[in-house]
Amino acid sequence: VKEYWVLDPHTLRHRFYALEDDVFVEFAEQGDWIESKIIPSFKVARAWLNPDALPAVSDCLGKVLAGH
Repeated sequence: VKEYWVLDPHTLRHRFYALEDDVFVEFAEQGDWIESKIIPSFKVARAWLNPDALPAVSDCLGKVLAGH
C-alpha cells in the first residue's frame, strides 16, 4: 500500500497518508481539495466526504473536469 485514506462518517474527521521513504506521512490536513499522491489527476472535494450531504455525481464530475 502506498497511500490510504481514513474516512470517519460520524465525526467527519478524515485523514490521508502516503508512503514516503518507508514511513506513512499525513497529507491534505487543510484545504478544500484532497489530491491523491499516487493516482494522477484523482482528487475529491472535502465537502463530498459527508455522507449526509452527498452531491450528485454529475456535479462532482463537472467541477473536477473544469479544474474545480
